[in-house]
Amino acid sequence: MSVARCLRSELAAWLAARWQRSENTFDRAKQLDRFAGIAARESLDETARCISLEERMQARMGGGRERLVPSSGNLLYDKASRAYHAGPKYKPAFEGTTAEQFLRQRLLDATAPRPDSQDMLVVTMPLPTRGIALAILRPLWRAIQERKGVRVLYQSLTKPEAQLRTLSPHALAHDGFRWHVRAYCHERRDFRDFVIARILKIEATVAAGLGAAEDEAWNTYATLVLTPNPNLNKAHQRAIELDYGMVQGKVGLRCRKAMLFYALHHLRLDELEAAPEARQIVLKNAEQIARIMRHRSRAQ
Repeated sequence: MSVARCLRSELAAWLAARWQRSENTFDRAKQLDRFAGIAARESLDETARCISLEERMQARMGGGRERLVPSSGNLLYDKASRAYHAGPKYKPAFEGTTAEQFLRQRLLDATAPRPDSQDMLVVTMPLPTRGIALAILRPLWRAIQERKGVRVLYQSLTKPEAQLRTLSPHALAHDGFRWHVRAYCHERRDFRDFVIARILKIEATVAAGLGAAEDEAWNTYATLVLTPNPNLNKAHQRAIELDYGMVQGKVGLRCRKAMLFYALHHLRLDELEAAPEARQIVLKNAEQIARIMRHRSRAQ
């Protein structure tokens, strides 16, 4: 029986998340080799480290839980609920977990295909599924790893029919809603973003063109300085400061130049005419960002 099922409490959820993180890391190493079809030295080393970590954690959690339930009263056992609860002097057995890490793990579990009863304590807003075929993603990822070009059939927004493109991909990027591949387009002779779901077919592997080192927009960063909308009342502004972790009324968000368009759209910073209640944050350095945005690439 797993630790999560033995310790049915809020603390158990935290411990289960830590355990799941090690399992996820181990699974990730195995999936990388299975997915990419190559046993890279880095992934093999990671797998070995994860196996060692898994064995240490099993020993740590299995032998009477001495590590988790020391005599100092770190955890106290409650017979009624048959669960361990944090004692008055509780300290985490595994250092380094933050609230953000815990919630991120719960979010991953909540969006899993078959969330268990524990994960139903966390729900997320449903979004349309962005269809990406493994037959497209696998050779695309391989091309990125091996620094090769690919010949693809791509459906753009500007042409009614799908067109053949030669791309030299160097990274994947997520804009908050969908996956893109960042690539040098041999036809346009420029770096562009291509929505992966719009790639209908990968026909061949070809010699690569320019790579990540030459992608100026990808390697250039800008900082979005966010502040509460000044047209909100003081109470509302204070609430927004707490929402975004602002210090002295502002917070900086470092972003690649190539991703600025998506960041502004995702944060609704491009809705200049929206009411303050809908556009709760604004750009303090809007003019600086506008200058940087004059030369940018967007999804094709």
